Amino acid sequence: MKNKPNVLVAGFSRCATTYLFNLLKQHPEIHIPKEKEINFLHKYPLLLSHPHLINPKYFLPKLIYYNKFRANKKIKMDFSMMTSYDLSSAKRIRILLGEIKKII
Repeated sequence: MKNKPNVLVAGFSRCATTYLFNLLKQHPEIHIPKEKEINFLHKYPLLLSHPHLINPKYFLPKLIYYNKFRANKKIKMDFSMMTSYDLSSAKRIRILLGEIKKII
């Protein structure tokens, strides 16, 4: 699958990720979807404050996620901060994206 992201930015709120997002999306070889936080990779987005809530996007088909990225760009980045808050997201990232570069 050529349109899978090959870089994942999984940081924390208030850590300049929006600045990084706006800066990198200007580069001609980088594709970042218009939707900054796709939030597909984590199951429990609010684990600490609301452990009973489950992310509805978690159950969408993976092709819907992959199709958010352009295959013709060298670097495809997913900015999804909430993956940092869910420990189970690491396994899902490995399964869906393989060995991906991560920026935290």
